[in-house]
Amino acid sequence: MLPKAAYLQDRFIKLRENKIFETFVILVIIVSALMIGAKTYPIPPSVVQVLRFLDVGVTLFFLAEIQVSLRSRDVIYASQA
Repeated sequence: MLPKAAYLQDRFIKLRENKIFETFVILVIIVSALMIGAKTYPIPPSVVQVLRFLDVGVTLFFLAEIQVSLRSRDVIYASQA
């Protein structure tokens, strides 16, 4: 593995194992569940618009969290083979 790749992998490992990051992930999961529950009730259109905006934010956060998780593991990508 290249030194820069090893450095980045180490940084991703530290981030993944960080208690604040783990707590934030759990908080986002709870907020996401509450948003799903809120969508089952009749709510004003302005609240629906806010929920849609938050839903995009949650999705993007989970995408980033998956990237951190994958990049912190010793995975050989096709470009490195």
